[in-house]
Amino acid sequence: MIRLALMDDFDSIITCLNDAKEFLKSQGSSQWNGPKGSPSEETFKNDILKRQCYVCIRNGIVCGVATFMGHEKEYDKPLGEWLTKEMNYTTIHRIAVKKEYRSQGVATELMHFAEEFTKNTGRKSIRIDTHPENLIMQTMLKTLGYSYCGYVIYSYIYPEPKRLIYEKMI
Repeated sequence: MIRLALMDDFDSIITCLNDAKEFLKSQGSSQWNGPKGSPSEETFKNDILKRQCYVCIRNGIVCGVATFMGHEKEYDKPLGEWLTKEMNYTTIHRIAVKKEYRSQGVATELMHFAEEFTKNTGRKSIRIDTHPENLIMQTMLKTLGYSYCGYVIYSYIYPEPKRLIYEKMI
């Protein structure tokens, strides 16, 4: 089951975040492990308050989290080309899964929910980006029918600002 996150879920969300950071680091990726520790706990608090944060619940436990939002300004100038020029899209950010639930389809379930969310909000596509070293996410996106569209540079992300961008028409 996926639902809107509540502030009561915050500690469980941070567990998912920390587990994901640890996993990425073990895979040799610097994603989410830079000096600023982005995304931060404060980022998730803001996502919850803005009603953009969703959690996956299994057996009463928060086992995954993702943020669904609208326009992402960093996507305005891709080095490549989006599938559509439409500005009416969902952006997915900050997918994290609790370590005990890794490889059990939690991220895929969140992605399928994002498609329903996008349809229900009248948006035309989903856009997402990922770190060049995050091969697991890249493989999942291709498997789910996302098209590689190029990359963007996040000027405020250090040490690796480049993110591969993908889009799926809904």
